Amino acid sequence: MKWYLVETRHCPILKTEVALLEQRIYPRSDHLPDLAYRVLARRCSHDLICNANDHIHCRWAYTNPAWDPFEEA
Repeated sequence: MKWYLVETRHCPILKTEVALLEQRIYPRSDHLPDLAYRVLARRCSHDLICNANDHIHCRWAYTNPAWDPFEEA
């Protein structure tokens, strides 16, 4: 499966631009034409950097599902 770009944002942890990605599955249009895609997973383009450098982790790095630094306040 492929990763789709959702948006790019400034990461307050790394202080750089990152890409927020989703892994999606699309139904076959001939079987279920009215259904939208389903999100299987979400990740940040820099998640491995955060994990390798022991940064404060977030849900986009799969290490802290309770904190999303990109969530609108």
